[in-house]
Amino acid sequence: MTQKTETPICIRCLTIRYFIIAVAGLGLLAAIGGRQFDVIQGLTPMKIAVGMMVLGSILAALRLFFELRSNRAED
Repeated sequence: MTQKTETPICIRCLTIRYFIIAVAGLGLLAAIGGRQFDVIQGLTPMKIAVGMMVLGSILAALRLFFELRSNRAED
Protein backbone atom coordinates (compact mmCIF):
# COMPACT_ATOMS: atom_id res chain seq x y z
CA MET A 1 0.00 0.00 0.00
CA THR A 2 1.41 3.38 -0.97
CA GLN A 3 0.59 6.67 0.61
CA LYS A 4 -0.44 9.52 -1.61
CA THR A 5 1.06 12.88 -0.76
CA GLU A 6 -0.88 15.98 -1.68
CA THR A 7 0.92 18.47 -3.87
CA PRO A 8 -0.05 22.14 -3.75
CA ILE A 9 -2.14 23.49 -6.60
CA CYS A 10 -0.27 25.69 -9.05
CA ILE A 11 -1.71 29.22 -8.92
CA ARG A 12 -1.05 29.75 -12.64
CA CYS A 13 -2.91 26.55 -13.52
CA LEU A 14 -5.80 27.52 -11.29
CA THR A 15 -6.02 30.95 -12.92
CA ILE A 16 -6.06 29.40 -16.38
CA ARG A 17 -8.80 26.99 -15.33
CA TYR A 18 -10.95 29.83 -13.97
CA PHE A 19 -10.43 31.81 -17.17
CA ILE A 20 -11.45 28.88 -19.38
CA ILE A 21 -14.54 28.23 -17.25
CA ALA A 22 -15.52 31.92 -17.39
CA VAL A 23 -15.10 32.09 -21.18
CA ALA A 24 -17.01 28.86 -21.70
CA GLY A 25 -19.78 30.07 -19.39
CA LEU A 26 -20.03 33.40 -21.19
CA GLY A 27 -20.15 31.63 -24.55
CA LEU A 28 -22.88 29.31 -23.28
CA LEU A 29 -24.89 32.21 -21.91
CA ALA A 30 -24.53 34.14 -25.16
CA ALA A 31 -25.71 31.11 -27.14
CA ILE A 32 -28.68 30.52 -24.86
CA GLY A 33 -29.57 34.17 -24.22
CA GLY A 34 -29.67 35.33 -27.82
CA ARG A 35 -30.78 38.96 -28.08
CA GLN A 36 -30.53 39.57 -24.35
CA PHE A 37 -26.75 39.89 -24.72
CA ASP A 38 -26.77 42.59 -27.42
CA VAL A 39 -25.28 44.92 -24.80
CA ILE A 40 -21.99 43.00 -25.01
CA GLN A 41 -21.62 43.84 -28.73
CA GLY A 42 -20.44 47.36 -27.84
CA LEU A 43 -17.46 45.98 -25.94
CA THR A 44 -14.23 45.98 -27.89
CA PRO A 45 -10.97 44.41 -26.75
CA MET A 46 -9.55 47.90 -26.20
CA LYS A 47 -12.45 48.89 -23.93
CA ILE A 48 -12.05 45.69 -21.95
CA ALA A 49 -8.28 46.25 -21.64
CA VAL A 50 -8.78 49.84 -20.47
CA GLY A 51 -11.40 48.69 -17.97
CA MET A 52 -9.06 46.06 -16.58
CA MET A 53 -6.24 48.60 -16.27
CA VAL A 54 -8.49 51.09 -14.49
CA LEU A 55 -9.83 48.43 -12.12
CA GLY A 56 -6.31 47.14 -11.42
CA SER A 57 -5.06 50.66 -10.74
CA ILE A 58 -7.91 51.38 -8.35
CA LEU A 59 -7.33 48.11 -6.48
CA ALA A 60 -3.57 48.76 -6.28
CA ALA A 61 -4.20 52.27 -4.92
CA LEU A 62 -6.63 50.91 -2.32
CA ARG A 63 -4.18 48.23 -1.27
CA LEU A 64 -1.40 50.79 -0.93
CA PHE A 65 -3.69 53.06 1.08
CA PHE A 66 -4.67 50.32 3.52
CA GLU A 67 -1.10 49.05 3.91
CA LEU A 68 0.21 52.54 4.64
CA ARG A 69 -2.61 53.08 7.10
CA SER A 70 -1.88 49.82 8.92
CA ASN A 71 1.86 50.62 9.04
CA ARG A 72 1.10 54.00 10.65
CA ALA A 73 -1.13 52.32 13.20
CA GLU A 74 1.66 49.90 14.15
CA ASP A 75 4.19 52.72 14.72
